[in-house]
Amino acid sequence: MELQGSSPQGLTLLGQILERLEDHAVHIAIDKEGIVTTWNPEAEALFGWPAEEAVGQPLTALIIPEPLHAAHCEGLRRWNESGQSTVACQRLRTVARHKDGHHLAVLVDVQVIQTADGTRFLGWAREILDGG
Repeated sequence: MELQGSSPQGLTLLGQILERLEDHAVHIAIDKEGIVTTWNPEAEALFGWPAEEAVGQPLTALIIPEPLHAAHCEGLRRWNESGQSTVACQRLRTVARHKDGHHLAVLVDVQVIQTADGTRFLGWAREILDGG
């Protein structure tokens, strides 16, 4: 998928699309460096970080537990060097970190898109409750 238009228009269009998701899923987008570019209200509720604090920060600093930092950074490096991903188009069962430090089990779906502003990794997540 490629979004056309200038930077603000492309990101505005992406934001409008994501706001219309029927299931109101947690949605987070990062750029090819791992910096958060989109953080919806459901992400705020699940992870405890307001969008104003999350956007512009590395995802590893927000919700990825320390033991998973290296794998996340390696995945970004692999994508940037080869365009290969082991998580794109996959449903992952993993652990995330809340702002207050507690961990929660989540299911994450990751897609990669190209926009006028470059590569974006889109993640939709939901908490796994009662075995999920």
